[in-house]
Amino acid sequence: MLLVPLPLFVLSFGALMWTVRHGVVFYRMTKMEAWWWLSGPYSVALPLAIMVLQLQQSITHVLAPFLVVAFLTALSCAAWAFVTLYQVVASRSADLTVGRKVMLGLVLFAALLWLALLGGQGLWAR
Repeated sequence: MLLVPLPLFVLSFGALMWTVRHGVVFYRMTKMEAWWWLSGPYSVALPLAIMVLQLQQSITHVLAPFLVVAFLTALSCAAWAFVTLYQVVASRSADLTVGRKVMLGLVLFAALLWLALLGGQGLWAR
């Protein structure tokens, strides 16, 4: 059981890097969009998977590398949200597009997932 998550861990990063590179090269994704794609999906997917699959008991052993990266991407996601909101407020040329609204909504959803996961019935309640 311990041997399966490590290759998946490496594979998930490879797939994510390939996806972002593909988006930047072929679809002319901006740096801000690439930043979100590097941090946003992982910040939502891991806590959601832990909650849906009820994996709280295996967090400390099997999913520990994933959890460390998820904490880092959650922080990166929060920083992205602050930078994006600052750009919209401070810059007259940057506007709040539908895509940015969806991305900000997913950041808020990720924050709520992390609060629920780390809350009373989450990771630390045993």
